[in-house]
Amino acid sequence: MKIPVYSKLKDDELQEMHKHFSEKYNLPVKRALMNKDKFLSKDVVYEMTKENINEFNLEWLKRNLTELALIMYNFTKSTNNFEPYDELTLSICLARSILNIPNDRGVTLFDITRLERKLDECHKKFGGMSSEQYMAYLQNYNLNILGMKYPQTDFTYINDLLELLNADFYFYNSYSYPCGSRFILCKLEKIKIEQNEEVYLIQKEFVRTHHFISGIVAEVYKNSSIIRIESYKTIFQNKWQNFYENQDNNDLSLFPNTALCEGIKRKTLHLHNAFTTNQVKGIKGEFIQDMMQNSTIAHERGHQISYRKIQPIHHALHFNFIEGGGVLHVIHEALADWAVDQEDGSKGFFAWVLDISRTDKKRATRHVYNYMSDNFFDSDDENPYMVLMSNVLVGLAISFIKDDGTIKFNQLAEEKDQIYSFFQATYKNIMDMILEVIQNAEYDTGIITLDYYGIENELYEMYQQSRNARSVEELHLLSFFWTNVINYLQKYSKDGWAEYQNVLNQGADSLELSIINYITKGNEERYQYSIRNFIIEKSVDIGIIDTTILSRIPAKEENYDYMQRSGFIKRATVFKSSKKHLPKNAN
Repeated sequence: MKIPVYSKLKDDELQEMHKHFSEKYNLPVKRALMNKDKFLSKDVVYEMTKENINEFNLEWLKRNLTELALIMYNFTKSTNNFEPYDELTLSICLARSILNIPNDRGVTLFDITRLERKLDECHKKFGGMSSEQYMAYLQNYNLNILGMKYPQTDFTYINDLLELLNADFYFYNSYSYPCGSRFILCKLEKIKIEQNEEVYLIQKEFVRTHHFISGIVAEVYKNSSIIRIESYKTIFQNKWQNFYENQDNNDLSLFPNTALCEGIKRKTLHLHNAFTTNQVKGIKGEFIQDMMQNSTIAHERGHQISYRKIQPIHHALHFNFIEGGGVLHVIHEALADWAVDQEDGSKGFFAWVLDISRTDKKRATRHVYNYMSDNFFDSDDENPYMVLMSNVLVGLAISFIKDDGTIKFNQLAEEKDQIYSFFQATYKNIMDMILEVIQNAEYDTGIITLDYYGIENELYEMYQQSRNARSVEELHLLSFFWTNVINYLQKYSKDGWAEYQNVLNQGADSLELSIINYITKGNEERYQYSIRNFIIEKSVDIGIIDTTILSRIPAKEENYDYMQRSGFIKRATVFKSSKKHLPKNAN
């Protein structure tokens, strides 16, 4: 019988085909997966090849995961919690995936309307579930592949099956949100970039969840990095290609943050010798290659360096803060940028830039400006996490730029190690305080009140019934264990959850005060204790934005009085300080 083109099958026909393949191949596949050698008989391999089993599995996964992505987004909408992003950003991300929108065009209002129609259809298909019902559904969700069921917590094991079947596609998933695991069904290619370094390129993305926004261009993967080609193409199209055509210089002076954002981009393009739209289009390949295989990899390498220096229990706990917003995510990114491993000589972003500066200062300078462009978000105080990220990362970087726009490479070389040590100590300090809050909290379940060790025992018993059965000591080193612990804290410990939030808020305040003290050489009052004010004034001095912007900054007395009334200065100064401090910035 001629094998049909699986993509043309209707849903019920695909279901029947899956039932047929499950009955035929479930047992030999299950046995092979249990075998350490992962061996399938030649007869089974021959039959699977003849029936294009991987072509079928790809279509089966695409349809099931597309529906799962829609369900996850509907749940997110039902809770009205889109943090750390916003609804528009996430809907654009999902629309590109669900509607297969190419990278060389933007997402239109019509596209968003089409996505909303699909979300509504999915919502109705599942009976118009409430947020609580969505949560329960996702917690009990199983992805069935050839009769083998993979719950959300076991999604990683899907790749054992794909590897056994010699599939040319991969299921990449990382981090868990309340709405479920973040994933991409994709095609991967492994390439060598240096003699002893390899990276994985995601060449094609079939389906992805809404939290995989285009801005997430790379992540640490195994002992290497994983890079998303489609993200780079989308970013270049949306951010760089039509930059000059989209400028409205008459309006920029009305909005300091926008003027700064656009000014950094203009400076970056000038350093690429691109002064017109056609010239920008002409550097597309060079621009993407430069960013993808150089600065991004240096940043991801920095993550690997910092991971090696983080206590194992902190490493497991930190996955709850990646992309979740807040001070720990900001420090997590700063650690990657400033990382240096004195033992093996590996370097994060800034140490890597210093190496480049020794032979090509223009290229190194270009990377610093592009770094600032990547990390400055034109947002307002409604998203304090994005503001904190912009202030800390860009504030430090711009403090090393002279008024003529060149970089103080010598000063950067002298101070990078101290800055890295400061972030390490601050990170450890906050993590220790969070663990202290968790372990000292009382958990009122409504039936009995437990201490932390009671909660730990409950989770231990729960994990013994799954593939994740581990000793308590081993569970402490797994991210999903701490995800559950924090969920218990939020649900069952009102005082503990409040204190947990307080630690994070005070940590953010303390971090900002430390950074403003450093970059202003102890003269933070001049800038009303505001890193953003420093960045704007520095940008004016460099020539990135026009001097009329300064008239838009609040008066010193007004801003300082507001900070005192809001308790910012008091909260920040009482926070337990790190053992290591930033040095005074040199002249």
